[in-house]
Amino acid sequence: MEYIYMFVNEGKEVIYVGKTKNIKNRIRQHFGKEGHLEKEAYLLTTSIYYSYVPSANEARIYELYYISKYQPKYNLVFGDGGEISFELPELSFSIFILNQEIKFNNLFEENEYLTSKIELLEKEKRMMERKIEEFSYQSKKIKSDFLELVEANEKLHKYNSELKNLIEINGLEKDTLSNFILSFTEKVSYRRVKMKYLYVDDSGKEHYFKTALELESFFGDSAQKIWLNVKNDKMNGKLKKINRVLTLDVNGNIIEFYDNAVPKY
Repeated sequence: MEYIYMFVNEGKEVIYVGKTKNIKNRIRQHFGKEGHLEKEAYLLTTSIYYSYVPSANEARIYELYYISKYQPKYNLVFGDGGEISFELPELSFSIFILNQEIKFNNLFEENEYLTSKIELLEKEKRMMERKIEEFSYQSKKIKSDFLELVEANEKLHKYNSELKNLIEINGLEKDTLSNFILSFTEKVSYRRVKMKYLYVDDSGKEHYFKTALELESFFGDSAQKIWLNVKNDKMNGKLKKINRVLTLDVNGNIIEFYDNAVPKY
């Protein structure tokens, strides 16, 4: 004797069809650790129906017949998957009552499945919480940076306005300000310089030199002769060694000079 059995879900849909010689052992195997279907198939099963046939050949034919008829979700594909074109007399099915052991195994498997799913959801939840926390921090930082930028722009605008008002109040137009800067530069550019040599040319113009190098540069090719003569004081007054401090402007023009001793700086 062989058995044909079917798993049915809450919506009365056949989700699996099988055959076996021992219906109790086979159901126990399904809902125990030896079940070869996806766990979801057992969790969705709300009723089990079974019927018996006289031989293994008939059981094989009826199994293919009901698989072709109901197209159960969790059955493997048989052959080319085509439908059977003939009809068989319908079997009379009975409800298989799950005993306590099978129910316990089913609940154990369901609990194991749900526990695993809960752990996965908890992990995803923690990841989302971290992302939300990071996004919140970044959002606050962006908001803070934006507020600082707005405040800085407001201060810059305020400073620019104040500067513009000050310039207008004091009447410092561009040309006036430029003249003031030029005048100030000229004044601070006056300098007092110690001179060591004085040369009076034929026209009576005085030429002052700070160093022998400047003197040599002025006289050109005859510099060596002039330098030797000035050492021996033989220039007849045209070139003299002096100890004089002159005040010069930015162009080197003499503003004033003193014959007294060189002041200490």
